[in-house]
Amino acid sequence: MTYPGEPPVPHEPDRGLRDKIKPRHVAVAVVVILLVIFMVENLRKVPIRFIGPQVHAPLILALLISAALGALLVLVIQRLRRRG
Repeated sequence: MTYPGEPPVPHEPDRGLRDKIKPRHVAVAVVVILLVIFMVENLRKVPIRFIGPQVHAPLILALLISAALGALLVLVIQRLRRRG
């Protein structure tokens, strides 16, 4: 609130959308869009057999499980190298 004779308090300029969007937000959005496209393109069921009976599962599930197991293996190897 201003009193008579006092200069008005300057307001912060309204930041536009361009000022709020950071490059990392754009990068995350692009990666998410690519992942969604990848998932939609790989929904067909494929036979999978690993040490046991053969099952039919969506290809994306097989790819995600393989990627997760690969990442886990890399983490385990890195930890073992740091200790040794």
